[in-house]
Amino acid sequence: MPYLRKKPFQRLHVSSDYRDDDEVFHCEVTNEVFKDYNEYCERIILCNSTIWSCSITGKTNMTYEEALACEENAKASLKEFPMELRIPILYLASRTTRSSFNEMMEDVYQYARDRYFIGEMVEASFTEDSWCECHVLQVIEPTDDQIKLYLKENPQENPQDRQFHPPAKLFRYEIEQLDCGDNDISQLMIVEASQVRRKKQLYSRERNKIFLRMLCHQAPSGTWIVKDEIQQKYGIPKVRFDSIFAGPIPDFSNLPKRPIVMKQKQGTLDKFLTSNPSKSSQDAFKQTKPVDKNSYVRKTGPKGPRMNGKYKENQKARAEEEKAKKKEERLQKREKKKEERLKLAAFSAYLRDWHKPREDLECEDLRPIPEGTPVSCSIPDDSFGDFVMILEFLHFFHEELDVSSYFPSGLTFEMLEKALLAKETSGLWSDLLQLFLANIFKHQAEEEDEIHEANNTETLPEASMDHGVSSMAEAVKLATLASTWSQTHQGCQLSEVPLDHVTVSEILRQHLLSSGGRISEVASKWRYSQRGGYTNHDDPALSLRIMEARILRTLGHRSVGEFEMKDKLIVATCLINQLLTFASIRDVIEERYEKLHQARRELKSFIVAEQRKEKEEREKMKEEREKMKEESVKLVDEIVDERPKKTRGSREEEKKREEYEGRLGELRQAAKDDQMMLLLGMDRAFRRYWRLLSVPGIFVEDNEVNPGVCIEGGTNYMPELQDKATAEVYLRRKFEDEFSDNKENDFNKSKKKKTVSFTDKKDKNGLKSPRKESDVRKSLMACTGDKECPVHQSKSPGKWRFLGRQEDIEALINGLSIRGIREGELRNNLIQESESISSALINCPKHKLNPEVYPPSNNNNSTTKSRKSKQENTNLNFPPDVPIDEVLELTLRDYVLDLEDKLKAGCLGILKVKDRDSWRKEVGTSGIEEPVNTTIDKIKNESRNSRPGTPDSEVGTGKTYRDPGKYLGPPGDDETLPDGRQQANIKQMAWAILQLFHAVETKYLKRPLGNDEKDKKYSCEEVREKWEQSLLASTSWSQLFLHLNTLEGSVAWGRSALNARCRICRKCKDAEHMLLCDGCNKGQHLYCLKPKLTSVPDGDWFCGTCRPKEVKPKPKARKRKKFEEEDEEEIIKEEDVAEEEEKEEDTADNSYVKIKKMETCSQCNSTGSLFGCDICNKLFHLDCVEPPMSRAPRGRWLCHECKNLKKNATRFGRFHLNFNCFIIIIIIL
Repeated sequence: MPYLRKKPFQRLHVSSDYRDDDEVFHCEVTNEVFKDYNEYCERIILCNSTIWSCSITGKTNMTYEEALACEENAKASLKEFPMELRIPILYLASRTTRSSFNEMMEDVYQYARDRYFIGEMVEASFTEDSWCECHVLQVIEPTDDQIKLYLKENPQENPQDRQFHPPAKLFRYEIEQLDCGDNDISQLMIVEASQVRRKKQLYSRERNKIFLRMLCHQAPSGTWIVKDEIQQKYGIPKVRFDSIFAGPIPDFSNLPKRPIVMKQKQGTLDKFLTSNPSKSSQDAFKQTKPVDKNSYVRKTGPKGPRMNGKYKENQKARAEEEKAKKKEERLQKREKKKEERLKLAAFSAYLRDWHKPREDLECEDLRPIPEGTPVSCSIPDDSFGDFVMILEFLHFFHEELDVSSYFPSGLTFEMLEKALLAKETSGLWSDLLQLFLANIFKHQAEEEDEIHEANNTETLPEASMDHGVSSMAEAVKLATLASTWSQTHQGCQLSEVPLDHVTVSEILRQHLLSSGGRISEVASKWRYSQRGGYTNHDDPALSLRIMEARILRTLGHRSVGEFEMKDKLIVATCLINQLLTFASIRDVIEERYEKLHQARRELKSFIVAEQRKEKEEREKMKEEREKMKEESVKLVDEIVDERPKKTRGSREEEKKREEYEGRLGELRQAAKDDQMMLLLGMDRAFRRYWRLLSVPGIFVEDNEVNPGVCIEGGTNYMPELQDKATAEVYLRRKFEDEFSDNKENDFNKSKKKKTVSFTDKKDKNGLKSPRKESDVRKSLMACTGDKECPVHQSKSPGKWRFLGRQEDIEALINGLSIRGIREGELRNNLIQESESISSALINCPKHKLNPEVYPPSNNNNSTTKSRKSKQENTNLNFPPDVPIDEVLELTLRDYVLDLEDKLKAGCLGILKVKDRDSWRKEVGTSGIEEPVNTTIDKIKNESRNSRPGTPDSEVGTGKTYRDPGKYLGPPGDDETLPDGRQQANIKQMAWAILQLFHAVETKYLKRPLGNDEKDKKYSCEEVREKWEQSLLASTSWSQLFLHLNTLEGSVAWGRSALNARCRICRKCKDAEHMLLCDGCNKGQHLYCLKPKLTSVPDGDWFCGTCRPKEVKPKPKARKRKKFEEEDEEEIIKEEDVAEEEEKEEDTADNSYVKIKKMETCSQCNSTGSLFGCDICNKLFHLDCVEPPMSRAPRGRWLCHECKNLKKNATRFGRFHLNFNCFIIIIIIL
């Protein structure tokens, strides 16, 4: 809204109490409604008066319409202000301390007028005629010599002029040409300031004034500053000056104030009027110059004004000579310009060849780069890479692997370090292995729908036990046979075996032995297509079996917790590589990378679309300006009428701008590669730079296996070329030398590009190549061409280093060569990932990586102490100094005793030994020197006649057990052999577990060592036999734990007396006096029964519900007087009843079960399980009875015919009684 007398103008409020017949006056200019005509006239006069000012530009002495049009033009000009200039201009404005807006605006404009900032779109001239659009990549600061020379040649005349140091004319700019024609490759050039310009009217004093007027305000202190919300929007406090320009930061404090030009007052004509006109004419005559006679003589010639024919001819010939001479001069100038143009084009091509990417070691202008701090922690340097790989793998797949269920706070640097170094039974290392194995089994189960393993019944060759695996085919065959071990000897898949701290060693061994086996053709095709060409030969466990067979041999008799750190890393790496082969894990990786690439594509297309839109808007604005210039004042009226629409449109555009910036921020955040570890690149010495997330920081890996061969003569290092000005002089001189040699060639005919070599041995331009100074090239990590080459021959002792400070990153960026292929890519990635790198450096655990250089603080010590206090009980409640073998042995003995106690207390079985107490004493004793004469050794003899299938009978059968780990070849000289005393104890405990198995009654066993009620085809005898064989052949404590878990899982604990509840008192306590019914398996206390029992009765015992009813003998029927009219049938029936009672007396003491065998059925005349009628003694099958029965009846049972006879007899007796009573009544009456 325009200002009225430099104050905000407020329109007249339109009241709502107007009526339809009221007379009003409408001011179209301000869109106001008046009731009073005088007020309306005053407003019209006021709008046409020149007392209005523009609220944006501050221009005064305008009418209302003029001020309104000025505001609209200022807003349009503000929209056209280039985006790449906004941050530099606002940064410069924030550096000023002016109390006058005009002075502040002038300071910024004078500095930015002739200077071009990084990222700005400019026009550059490579020739005098054409200008092309370019992009500023870098600003090159002038040297001190150039500044001094310029100041000598151009001394400052007026001290009041505003000049900044160094002058803008001395800067040079590295630009990238965008319109390169058909070639997609952009051209990089370095040009002078005179060869660069901005587009016309792109940045002017008026636009600068409007831009700063809108985004700045006057602070309470009186100085003009940038608004706070604008600073936060554009991030001005975080902007560094070297990111937008080069050289020193401008100082606006010492600049002189702009001189105030006083307007001259209007004068009079008195000084031009004189009273004596003659005097003035005389003065005017004196001031006139005398006439030169020679000038007339020159015009007329030496002989007078008349000219003859010969003189004319001479004049004409002279004129033609001068004309020809001028023509020749023009041709020479044209040829010279053409030659200069061609020379400049050739020089630009020469510079392009110079700036082309090349091998890093062939660059002459190499600069020193920081080596980094060596990693010095408890993890050896050669194993640090595998150590970090485990952390990064768990960090990347934290959700997919469900790491939080095993490590709630995540696996940290200290936890993994402790897991690899400490030797614990149930510590972090065991949890890590359980995590890997559980996820491997889970992913294998997910593929079971598509993969069906082939059942292989081949036998192992005898010769393979004497030597190791020699070929991959043999390893696949042995792995195929080993994959059936768990199903054969444990009755279940390996993934179904309980996985815990004590069984993880054996499960790990069996998994590694069985990995890589053959599968069906359909499954192999599925794996090949879904896993990216995967075959069973690619399984990492097969390589481990061939290359590191000693690890599998060691797992056969030792716990995995006793491994050294290198062996632990080998096992963990093998399991991680197996996980990476699964299709689901590969899908996660591909999905994340696809999301990242999609976000980057969207970001690029979004920016390109926005740039295209801005370009179209600029073209539309140009067209509108041209129309506005051509049209008359009517167009101005139309613009005034449409002013509200434009303001509404400007608000919409602001909203669109905010949405654009928000969307741009989201895409940039999504395009950042900060959710996974990143390989930033390699430097000249083939060292890899990693940005890690699990261990925040930038790590340098110097472990290149094949760096190549040395360059002949080494790197042609020239330290003078590090200065850009000197390098440009060198290149110009070298080009001029080569150009002068080829000056006679025709540049128009030679269209082929000339290849330029920058590794000449002899330098003609005075720059000597110090190849003899090999020490300098060694410090630069450049090739020396001899045996002491730090790149190709001798490597530094440390393989891993890290950069722990921001200064090291900046020094690395400045030291990397832009021309090098590897270092150029590394430099771009470092600049692009600067934010994530800075945050990683802040969180980098420097005190852990190298405590000597970065000593730990007190806070770090306190946190480590608290973590140590939490991570206790990692040795199964044993002291930390107890060996793992002893911990496992004592734990197994406790498990065996506890299991035997549960079996006895639950009435599930009893040991078949003479003395239970001595047996328990021998089992609970460890460390016996001569364990031969013990009770455990007598188990074999005591159970010899117990039942078939015991170890005695198996030994006699001649079948030998072959463990899959026997086919790994003989042990090496440096391997640890099994301890004889330990193997003897393992053998004894195996016999003890076997005795526990024989103690369990068969009816209390379930699958896998017992029968399966649902699957009647399942045979447990073969599984029992295989289980007993593998149990007695066990060579490690983990194998015994595995067999003990199988036994414990096969016991029907639901039928144990410990879980029974008394049906009388409803309590579960006092399980020792609980008596279980053999029918319903429900319990009653001995003392709760009526009558009470003092001990468990022998044989089967049934509760009152399940006990068959007793048939008591009936007394003989009394003989009553019978009526004579009774039929003979009743007498016959009474005789039959008497005979029946006699039979019941004879059978009262017999068994309750009435099923008779070896008889025939009265219905089908076939044998089988039969039961008979208690009256007619006929026999029936359960299915032949009407209706059929599911089981034999417990009490008295009558067949269908006998039941009908009994019913008819009762009916006849009732009728006979009623008839006699009727006759008696008639007689009495």
